[in-house]
Amino acid sequence: MRRNYGDLTLRGAERMRLCYIGNYANIHTRRWTGFFAQQGHEVHVISTTPVREDEVSSVKIHSLATYRTGNYLLDLLLGLLSMFRRVADLKRLIHEIAPDVVHVHYITDAALFALLTGYRPIVLTAWGSDILVSPEQSWIRKQVVKYIVSKADLITCDADHMKRRIVDLGAAPDSVEIIFFGTDIERFQPKRRDNRLRLKVAPAGGPVIISIRNLEPVYDIESMVRAVPFVCERFPTATFLIGGSGSLRGSLQDLTKELGIEQNVLFLGSLSQEELPSYLASSDVYISTALSDGGISASTAEAMASGVPVVITDVGDNSQWVQDGMNGFLVPPKDPSSVAKRTIQLLEAADIRLRMGKRGRQEIMERNNLYTEMKKMEGLYHVWAEKAPSRSPAGK
Repeated sequence: MRRNYGDLTLRGAERMRLCYIGNYANIHTRRWTGFFAQQGHEVHVISTTPVREDEVSSVKIHSLATYRTGNYLLDLLLGLLSMFRRVADLKRLIHEIAPDVVHVHYITDAALFALLTGYRPIVLTAWGSDILVSPEQSWIRKQVVKYIVSKADLITCDADHMKRRIVDLGAAPDSVEIIFFGTDIERFQPKRRDNRLRLKVAPAGGPVIISIRNLEPVYDIESMVRAVPFVCERFPTATFLIGGSGSLRGSLQDLTKELGIEQNVLFLGSLSQEELPSYLASSDVYISTALSDGGISASTAEAMASGVPVVITDVGDNSQWVQDGMNGFLVPPKDPSSVAKRTIQLLEAADIRLRMGKRGRQEIMERNNLYTEMKKMEGLYHVWAEKAPSRSPAGK
């Protein structure tokens, strides 16, 4: 259903043709592209992953799918060997679309190829690991990232420490803007609480705790699992919901058996965007034990918008969003006992949960509202579209 965005509705003269390059399967890519399409812009997506027809809504999809082996160095070599062909294919696609702005999500080889097409303006959005982790994996990768950030017209990210890192890698300071990914505060809100869902996942009627970070090493779900026995000593009927997918699912399930808590932990797999608001709002506590975050993670922001108090690790810029003891709790990384202590504290006091939940939602409404952040991005698009060289008659 088309949502009314009030004063964000565009006048015809302000409409632009936007071309995004990225993984269309990712929720961030879909959220940004869907938003601008709903606002009346002509939106094209050159997807770096295969897209099913039933996944496409209001945007025009083009394919630039990349085969991945999972081996970093081998993928890099294959990418280099096919670079000239892929740059040519991408250049042809972009010139056929003739957008006002090309916007690449995630700084990967697709960003390099976009820059090599010579088209302008090129906007990049860093997501976190692409500039915090990937450049440290190899000398070659670091040089590629340094080249990319030094040549882009505009780079956006969602945290101060990420901006500093991008500048350290060679970007001009005035070319980097902070734009938060934004949270849909209408979809994620306390009224999505569903008591029937609670009864389904926790038939014994105990408290419900949720984590929806992916099951990969960087999110350290193991620390949350190891906190469960401590919480269950105080709340034997507590249910821990673990959403997300990933390579560690099997080992984490084995760990729940080893700790004797398998009856208290429910692995949900990846939740759909339709399911997610109700699962979050129906939980009593949200936990993130990530070892690294860019800005505030989407799931943490969505939990806060849902009025759920959060227990999250003090990494990245998390302390800029969660004031310890005010709108949530910050805990050290890899510290299950601290996770358990704060979770128990919240479960023991409904008034604290309610107060922190309200403050958390207010924080997101004021600082991470999807509509406000996208309006900022729209303004930047207009600035750079006006700077763009004139297109050939065949282009527009």
